Amino acid sequence: MEPNLDEKRNWEDNGYCILPGLITEEAIDSLLDDLGQFRADCGETKDEFGFGQRIGLFHVENEKSLAISLHPKIVQFCQWAMQSEPLLFGSLSFEAGTEQELHMDSIFFHTEPAHHMVGVWIALEDIDEEAGPLYYVPGSHKWNFPYGEDVLLDNPEFNDRVMAARAGNISPEEIVQLSSEMGQSWTSQLLQQEKASPAARVLNLAKKGDVFFWHGRLAHGGSARINRELSRNSMVCHFISNECLFFDMNTFFVKPKAEYVRENSMGLSVLSGPNGAKYTQHEKPVTY
Repeated sequence: MEPNLDEKRNWEDNGYCILPGLITEEAIDSLLDDLGQFRADCGETKDEFGFGQRIGLFHVENEKSLAISLHPKIVQFCQWAMQSEPLLFGSLSFEAGTEQELHMDSIFFHTEPAHHMVGVWIALEDIDEEAGPLYYVPGSHKWNFPYGEDVLLDNPEFNDRVMAARAGNISPEEIVQLSSEMGQSWTSQLLQQEKASPAARVLNLAKKGDVFFWHGRLAHGGSARINRELSRNSMVCHFISNECLFFDMNTFFVKPKAEYVRENSMGLSVLSGPNGAKYTQHEKPVTY
């Protein structure tokens, strides 16, 4: 399925596309039954309103989740957007809104070329405005995109630790902490760009079965949960190109851009799913 002209223009100009009602109610209800059983058995922590944690990689062991993630029209759109074979890297399943700060996925799932990452958000119920809907900033995929070395220029206090990380003189745990702190500085730069932009945040008030695609550099996040008793059942899938170079957040912040090369990219094991669509191998679902 190639997008129509309006969908193509919206993707190119605004960095997103919406396919309404793509996933059937029957498929969603069946998946929610399986998610409910998994939550009952996994020992997850619940919040004060009974909502569980995010479930990562449910598709690894659940055929219904995998089938929705690799729906032919989802795969076809990702193939058009990346002009390359899509690879499902991971999935996240939510019961409630995340209230996540404004961000771009490309610092967590960094690809070269830059357009070889697509996010897919699937509404598993009608989303109420007070439930903490996903929000996004149209056109933000065209904003300036700082790299780790740009963060370092603006924050020289990180320099010694970054040099130590590049030399292999700090532990993996210290690298994770360093990347987290640099990520906070990176987000501060992003928020400054948002303040300078005329574009406004838009709430994704999706209906059950709607699918929202976004460019890896589209700024988005989770709005406030005004009514914390409301659920926001949804699933997110992250696709990358099967031909791209792929880097995790630690590499993104620690390595200079000149070293975003094949020998520093992550090697991924690839499996075939429904209709021959590809997805990466992971051990098991996780909650966090």
